[in-house]
Amino acid sequence: MRTIRHDIRRRGTVLLEFVMVIPLLAGIIALTYFFGWSMKNQQRVRASNRYAVWRWVHGKHDVNDMNLNLNFFDAKAGDVSIHGWGGGPTQTRDDLQREVGVQSVPAGDLAREELSGASPWPYGCSGAIGASFPTDVTLWQWLTQDGGIRWHHVREGVEWRRHQARCENALTDQFYAGLDDALGSVPSPGDSLGEAARRLYLGGW
Repeated sequence: MRTIRHDIRRRGTVLLEFVMVIPLLAGIIALTYFFGWSMKNQQRVRASNRYAVWRWVHGKHDVNDMNLNLNFFDAKAGDVSIHGWGGGPTQTRDDLQREVGVQSVPAGDLAREELSGASPWPYGCSGAIGASFPTDVTLWQWLTQDGGIRWHHVREGVEWRRHQARCENALTDQFYAGLDDALGSVPSPGDSLGEAARRLYLGGW
């Protein structure tokens, strides 16, 4: 009789513990689903940001909030904003200018002239994208009360194509100025030879 009562008591204790742990298990499952959903949204924002900056670096300025929302968020994002566009890193160009300048002063001047300003050499870009995801989950509303998910990405252009930037004009202005003056003052009949030489280095190489 004592053994039977002991077994019944143990069964009741196990059942009570199981009932008490159900809310804990439900909470863990809900949190797992919630954080998985939030991480998915965060990764989509990151991917869209990298894509937008990549397009901008390659000269494709056709990225807007509508196509990002459609292609990356399945048109489920409440608000997608693109902001913070700016220049990217210039480490590659700065290093090249510095290394060339060590070789000689004229070469350094040429590098600075060619690799600065609106030159057609590869350049960098930076941009930020923000997106909000409407939901009735109170925890998510509290975590994103400052405006949703935002991400900032910087990319440096690395594609150097043949004939992408031609430097004949800078070379002519810097290295051939003295030669050009000398050839221009050659008297006849040597002026025809001087003109042929000028056409040679002023024309396309």
